[in-house]
Amino acid sequence: MAALPKRKRKRKRGLGKAAGARKRAREQHPGVAKLRKQHGSTFEDRISELPDDLLITILGHLDTRSSAATSVLSRRWQHLWKSVPKLRFSQHDIVPQTELSRFLRAHEYVFFKPSLCSWKRRVRVNLDRRIRLTDMYRTRIFSSSLTGFLHKSNAGDKNNTKISSLFLSCTMEDRYVNLVDKLVSIAVCRGVEDLNLTTSFYYDGQRRSTTPYEFPLSLFTDGKGLSLTELKLCECTLNIPIGFDGFKSLVKLSLTRMPISEDMIHTLFENCLKLECFHLNHCWGANHLFAGPGANHLKIASHDLQLRDIMVNSCEQITHMELVAPKLHQFRYRGPSISMMLGSVPSIEHACLHYEDSRDGESVKYILGKLSQDFPLLTSLSIDFDTYELKNPVIPGGLPTAFKNLRSLMLRVTMHSNDDLAWATMLLEVAPALESFQIEFISNKKREHPGGVLWEPSDFEHHRLRQVKFYRFRMRQGDVALAGLLLARAPLLQTMSFFHGFVHNPPNWITQYVEAYHDWSTEQQSAITRRLEACNTFGARLEFRS
Repeated sequence: MAALPKRKRKRKRGLGKAAGARKRAREQHPGVAKLRKQHGSTFEDRISELPDDLLITILGHLDTRSSAATSVLSRRWQHLWKSVPKLRFSQHDIVPQTELSRFLRAHEYVFFKPSLCSWKRRVRVNLDRRIRLTDMYRTRIFSSSLTGFLHKSNAGDKNNTKISSLFLSCTMEDRYVNLVDKLVSIAVCRGVEDLNLTTSFYYDGQRRSTTPYEFPLSLFTDGKGLSLTELKLCECTLNIPIGFDGFKSLVKLSLTRMPISEDMIHTLFENCLKLECFHLNHCWGANHLFAGPGANHLKIASHDLQLRDIMVNSCEQITHMELVAPKLHQFRYRGPSISMMLGSVPSIEHACLHYEDSRDGESVKYILGKLSQDFPLLTSLSIDFDTYELKNPVIPGGLPTAFKNLRSLMLRVTMHSNDDLAWATMLLEVAPALESFQIEFISNKKREHPGGVLWEPSDFEHHRLRQVKFYRFRMRQGDVALAGLLLARAPLLQTMSFFHGFVHNPPNWITQYVEAYHDWSTEQQSAITRRLEACNTFGARLEFRS
């Protein structure tokens, strides 16, 4: 082999010396020295002994910037991050907390030299300026990491790794449009299955972009993008033209804070015959107003649909909903009272209804009247409504149609503290198969005139009820009277539990129990037991929990 020129040999020796210096610096690092002291002289780099597949799985739990930073560790790690099937870019948490703390310490003070003075003066930077500096720093890091990834992807690297998911969250600016388009294009070309885009239009009350980000539908035409099965869009625009034939493999679709129209929904369901989950969160009509007759009408109707889960959350401009979905299993709605027309939903079993405005009493009348006709085959039902702001008391005309299969019922009501609660037994009378009943009454100020729901319970007996839970239980007359009524009318009741805490129902519908700061005192437990002793003729067990 021909000898290398002297100059090149000298450079090679210089590089070897630099590599050795870096290795010695790593070995003398305080963290490495501490590990050697703890584990003795046999300290080994065990993570490098793991197979590549396991290392790729570990890197998949990091954001893309952090996983790409591991390429400087060694030659083995140099290209390992490119095989990670998950891409994650988040502007809001792209900077680690340690790096952000160093940045804030470096910019805590500003130095300037006053006129006619020979010294510099140090002034602490105010909070608003530090927040703006932090935002600018995050933006710069996010832009550079996104640009760097796109440069690596277009630099001739023969990387055909399949991308299983892409998550992008940023405050949208005009300069990001081309970068995001290229990123989505790369993900689609590599067979992305899960696509999640959150492009915030405003940040800290300021508008950063002239227009919302328009999702590139051209990438899903002519048979492209058939690998996509889950799509989540937030604060984007989705201008679906008539005749659009993409999204044929889509199984889950979620739209958040986006304009929608009836034609858009109709076109989606014509093409997405495999769609099983459809979620709308805080959406509104096109151009911020529903224009034209029927534009406030949400129609999901097709006998060929595979839909099993529908969620409509705080879409206040929707006033009428029509559902025809033979395989629908779960329905969740949060918002004002609206008219519903359920044509064919024979398989629905779970429903969650959260009515946010009940001043006119329409939601109360619907729950105590037509609800059981629309959802006759429910097995689980959760209802959240308000009788506090009712202008006039609601007097039901009679018992509604029975829930033949209902086994679990959660009732959460905001009311006045002196309202009668006996009307809650109406729901038990029309649910003969009920086994679990959970109640949470959020009381407010007393009212001078009678209100809420007025109902005189009958002398029915419930022969399936086995468990009753009271949340936010207080020793008010109405609470104790309802507990006594349930104890007297349920011969097979096994336990009745009283909770100080409450059930938190966040916008994501994952309910969580929040414990109270204090437990039941012995005096409180004895007082409740004495007041319910006469009604507890069937010997149900009373439990007190925080």
